[in-house]
Amino acid sequence: MPEHTQRQLDRIGHHPVLAAILNPYAGFPFHPFADSIPLLVGPEFSFLVDETKASGVPNPITMFEGKVLLGRDEFRALVKADIDPREGDIVEFTGTRLQALALVFASLDNHPIPPPHRIVVVHELAKLVTMELAVIAAAEAKATKQT
Repeated sequence: MPEHTQRQLDRIGHHPVLAAILNPYAGFPFHPFADSIPLLVGPEFSFLVDETKASGVPNPITMFEGKVLLGRDEFRALVKADIDPREGDIVEFTGTRLQALALVFASLDNHPIPPPHRIVVVHELAKLVTMELAVIAAAEAKATKQT
């Protein structure tokens, strides 16, 4: 990224009003593994907010590494509805990073993503898997070298 662009982004990030206008969910603790999956918007999100007000979150929010891995829309609905999560609404995933990616892949069936965009999402997730495998391979090579 060009240096001047990074400086502009840094300035915007320090200005809460501009940051909120450009990305109203920037302060939410979303895990980067989930960023490839689009968020619900419009009537679909409004329906989820209404459903959350009436009966709580329909599916538990899954946390990983202190961030929302699955259930970003449910998390946003809780915030929008201004209600606190109930016991069982938030669960912690304790597997590995690769297992967390597999969980995100498995969750794709629960998202209304049109086929052309689904290909892009799968491609982005596959790149993340490749990067995680490279990290694992590098760690194993380093461990082997030390022995």
